[in-house]
Parts: sequence; C-alpha cells; structure tokens
Amino acid sequence: MNQCWVCGGQATTHRNIGERTGIFFEPFKEDVQRCYCDSCFRKVMEQRRKDHAEYVRLKKKLMFERAVCILERQDLCIYDYKEAINAVREFAEEHPDKFDSAYEMIAAIILVDNEIECKPQYKVGDYQCDFCIPAWKVILEIDGDRHRHRKEYDSDRDKAIVAMLGEEWQIVRIKTEYLDMKADLLVEAIKEVIRHRIKKASQILHTD
Repeated sequence: MNQCWVCGGQATTHRNIGERTGIFFEPFKEDVQRCYCDSCFRKVMEQRRKDHAEYVRLKKKLMFERAVCILERQDLCIYDYKEAINAVREFAEEHPDKFDSAYEMIAAIILVDNEIECKPQYKVGDYQCDFCIPAWKVILEIDGDRHRHRKEYDSDRDKAIVAMLGEEWQIVRIKTEYLDMKADLLVEAIKEVIRHRIKKASQILHTD
C-alpha cells in the first residue's frame, strides 16, 4: 500500500480527493493518485469543506459587487436603490445558494426596490427557476447567452412548469443584455409581457 500523501505514513484507504467531484473511490490507480491514512483523510476533507464554503462566500461577494457596478453604469441614481441593495446583499450572505449570477442579483434589487415579493431559486418539481413572483403568478427567468443554444429545451421546460403550477401562471424571460442597459425598466417589462399575452389570448378567443 502507498504512503499517505500528507504524513508519509502507511495509507489505510484507497480514497483520494478529486478537484471537482470531491472524492474518488475505486477504481484506484496505485502509485499514480494521492491516497491517505484515515486520520489525514478526515482532516483534509474537513479543510476542503471549509475552503469550499469560503470560496462560495467570496464568489458571491464578487458577484454582488459586479451587480452593483452594472447598475452604477446606467442612467440612474445608485443611492435611490441603497436600501434594496443592502437587503439583497444581506439575503445573499445568509443564503449563498440563492443567486447564480450578478444579473439575478440585479433583478432581485429592482424587484425589492419596487416592493414586489419574489422567491429566488424557486423549485418547481425537478426544475430550479430563477424567481417566483407569487402575486403575479409569474416565474421569472433571467436568460444569458446559454439560452440561445437551448431554446427548444427551455420551451419544453416552460410548458412543464406551467403544467405543474397551473394555466394561470406565466413564464417571463428577460435577457441579461436588457438588465445591462435599463435594469430599472424590469418591472414594466414584466408587466408588458403579461399584458401582451393577455391581449393575444383575448384576440384568439374573440376570433374563435
């Protein structure tokens, strides 16, 4: 059996640590991958968990700073949004799993500033949605470049979500490029999408 990677003693396990997946089990390549004694393995894994938590904290902190910087580049007074910015920052610190991008944080800031209740990273069945706005029966998705290459999947996904929530619910998709230019118009954009769909549905019913 190989030596422990940390202490040099006899390795008592064939477990080794991978960069992405955390722990690799069999098959294990002797003399190629790191292995550990039980004591060192426990210590290494504990430190890894602490490092990962710190990494997530710093990543979210930088993500939030980017969100505020994007807002600062726009033609609006950042001080008018200070209360909402601080509220979202505190929420993000308490719930680091609730935002996947700076643009989702921007959307949260605008919604909070408009006193609109929203639930970030809302789970519907097996799907994770960017936001749920209960009062409007809206699922809000913030679409980046990745959406361009998965429109068919997202369309099927939207249909599945509406089927689970009910026909009165709507999926509203907002592109990140719009939040880059005029984030303060987010609420009006959502309302306009809803009005357009209601008008279109009314026209179809009237035609029938």
